[in-house]
Amino acid sequence: MKAKRRPSKQPLFTHRKAALFWVGAIAALLIILLLMRQALNILGDGGQYWKETELNTAISRFNNTVALAHAEWIRQGRAANIELEVGEGPDQKPIVLRMSEYGWPLPTGAEAMNDQQCLALWQELLADLRLQLKLTADWQSTGAKHWRGDCNFYNNRQLKFIYSLHNGQLLHVNIQN
Repeated sequence: MKAKRRPSKQPLFTHRKAALFWVGAIAALLIILLLMRQALNILGDGGQYWKETELNTAISRFNNTVALAHAEWIRQGRAANIELEVGEGPDQKPIVLRMSEYGWPLPTGAEAMNDQQCLALWQELLADLRLQLKLTADWQSTGAKHWRGDCNFYNNRQLKFIYSLHNGQLLHVNIQN
């Protein structure tokens, strides 16, 4: 007659170990899925977050260039044209800006302002910065002089910022939908 085997406790321990492994693996998978979902929420809205960041960076650079141009205009004794180094990198080239009688940048070669001249000034002041976003602009005259007025800049038909040519003021419009 065969001796009766006593049941071993080892299989129960092995099952617990396997169960803990699977619970840990499922928990890790759930955490990874939640993180991926969060990333898709940020990127999945057509990149709106990144578009806003790109626009804000460009507006900041535009504003900084206007301020640098004004300081350079004062330094050069209120010159009609100034040379300013803008951009980044070793292949940075100076730009020549036409200045108003009050020391604020004007579009080069323009005799009078219009919508296209506002966009031309935007491109001049940003120099080598290439953007994915597309801006439109309109010119709003506020006086009898050619250069008294504002350039209103739009992205997706929404006003984003206003630049006043006569005083160099930049008003960043932050409208949330």
